[in-house]
Amino acid sequence: MVIAIIIFELIILMCLAIALEVL
Repeated sequence: MVIAIIIFELIILMCLAIALEVL
């Protein structure tokens, strides 16, 4: 499913954003 891939990418971007805020 393309939708599942998009959601997975959004989750990764959110995790990266949180990691950058912590640093």
